[in-house]
Amino acid sequence: MKNAPSTESNDINEWGHTNNPTYIEAVRAFRVAAAADGWGVVPTYPPEPIENAAKGTKEGFVFHTIARGSVGKWLHQASVSLWGPDGLAIDPPKVYDWNFIQAAVKHCNYCGADDVAVQRVGFAGRCCHACLPAVRQKVEYPGWTR
Repeated sequence: MKNAPSTESNDINEWGHTNNPTYIEAVRAFRVAAAADGWGVVPTYPPEPIENAAKGTKEGFVFHTIARGSVGKWLHQASVSLWGPDGLAIDPPKVYDWNFIQAAVKHCNYCGADDVAVQRVGFAGRCCHACLPAVRQKVEYPGWTR
């Protein structure tokens, strides 16, 4: 999907740890835009501020945002996690986009194909039928649920 975040950047890791403050602002902007678009947004861990950790819901979709400072050796932690009504993960857009999010329920998170039938792989992976055998072999190895 054309809006998908780049995985080429090496200044943020898979857990959202970074020393780049622009990621914190992007995550907070995502939360604010989602709230303005009608998502019910609440703090994830009261009494931690909603600016640091939030959960949003709309029409069965769910997101979690983390936008914190000082995480060990990292200056920041910044991430958006997103799931569709089917409980499967959606690769979030760089900036909030409701149309993108709705279309992502038919997007393969492994090969990038759009407008395809998808199914669960692993715990919440969103995978097309063409990718399924190879991805299942990679992520559903013996004992993967332990």
